[in-house]
Formats: sequence, C-alpha cells, structure tokens
Amino acid sequence: MTQKESFSNYTILQNTLASRVVLEDLFSHPIRYVGGVDVSYSKKGKSSTACAGAVVMNPAD
Repeated sequence: MTQKESFSNYTILQNTLASRVVLEDLFSHPIRYVGGVDVSYSKKGKSSTACAGAVVMNPAD
C-alpha cells in the first residue's frame, strides 16, 4: 500500500467516525467528570518505548 492510499483510507475512516459524533446533550443528569487516554509507541532499532497519558477533568471548573 502506498502512502497516498494509506492516507486515503484514513480519510475515509475519519469521515465515517465523524458522522457518528453526537452534537446534542443526551444525558439526563449533569456530567461530573470527563476523561480521556492516549498512548503512542516509538521503535528505534531493537528498542521500543511506549508513552501513555490519562486526563480526568471536572467540566464545572
């Protein structure tokens, strides 16, 4: 797969996921916390490194 084909596939996936975003509040009670996580990987030679992060926020703050 070429880089251009790979980007094209990611664009299609991004558009598919974007169509699933809910833009209205459907919760019946106030939200107390919002959280998210992410991880990235780096491989250099025989060495691999993972870097992870997690965030929890109070939207009222």
